[in-house]
Amino acid sequence: MVARIPDNVVDEVKARASIVDIVGEYVRLKRKGARYLGLCPFHNEKTPSFSVNAERNLYHCFGCGASGDVIGFLRQHDGLSFPEAVRKLADRLGIAVPESHEDDATARARAREKDRYFEATRYASEFFRRQLTTPSGKQARQYLADRGIDEQTAEAFEQGLGLLGVVRHESSLDPGGRGRRPEGMVGRSTAARRSRG
Repeated sequence: MVARIPDNVVDEVKARASIVDIVGEYVRLKRKGARYLGLCPFHNEKTPSFSVNAERNLYHCFGCGASGDVIGFLRQHDGLSFPEAVRKLADRLGIAVPESHEDDATARARAREKDRYFEATRYASEFFRRQLTTPSGKQARQYLADRGIDEQTAEAFEQGLGLLGVVRHESSLDPGGRGRRPEGMVGRSTAARRSRG
């Protein structure tokens, strides 16, 4: 049997854990506007390129590309598994971690399903980010620039663009020209054809 941390506990840990406080235990951070900057703990650098956004509870390094939330930071920095990182934060915050138990086959099936969702999300994120960089994204890039969001920040927080009509074509759902979509991801036009019989 594998112990599983309930989703509501994970959500509470993410909501209550301050990424600035957690990262600040490992990295000397200096406030710069709405962000905090410091030397990246994941690669050697002399000029700070590691950014922490307190409002979104996310970190991103413009040097090596490391990014994530507070749980991801502990996983990457301390080499912890997801449950270990959640428990470490929960202990610190005084959050009880009840555990539900499931057999190994159920746990593996759940992990595979979650991996498929993550892959589909990464795929969609990459697609929409690429759309922002195309000539069709010029107006959207200007919109972001007018609001003080530079190219690096847009990339760090995975800003993208969804154009009506573009995502309807299955051939367009191939970011990077990889020639495949993640398992379980179906183009909208395919789904529409299937629903009509």
